[in-house]
Amino acid sequence: MLVRRAIFSFAVLAAPIQTFGQSGSPVDSTDSSQVRETIAFLVTGNANAPEDIEFRKQFVGHWNADSVMVRLASKGVWFGDVNEKDSIWFANQAQIRAEIVARKGRSYNALAYLGFTSGIPYPQYSKLAIIREGSRLRVSVGDVHELTFEREGGKWRLASVRLVEEQGE
Repeated sequence: MLVRRAIFSFAVLAAPIQTFGQSGSPVDSTDSSQVRETIAFLVTGNANAPEDIEFRKQFVGHWNADSVMVRLASKGVWFGDVNEKDSIWFANQAQIRAEIVARKGRSYNALAYLGFTSGIPYPQYSKLAIIREGSRLRVSVGDVHELTFEREGGKWRLASVRLVEEQGE
């Protein structure tokens, strides 16, 4: 459903944002717009998702691999999930690309879930808070994810994705 994807993408782009820099200086609007664009892009992978708020893998993560890779750190991405026993892992770009093409794997699932939850138009899922920490940006996406972006070639690239919301019963 193209309209739904557009609404979710708009929700991320229009979501409330808090930006904080070191010593109280604001994060540059160009920096925050690059972060928003990356997250909005991940939301566009939510193809024909039903109207309910339930993660269903068949409806998410429909991206062109090249379009994802240009948004990720060249060295790869660290992932973490508070709900898994072996909750921290690293995936290089080749591994992530292979998982996106196959539409399966831990890293693919983490990115797909980030895209899914970020597209839910409620602040607890999509509100962004960006904090500059030295040469990095730390981004909270609602109460669900914490991300890190690193600067490469004048652009902010996604370097870590951590699911911080505990799930289950």
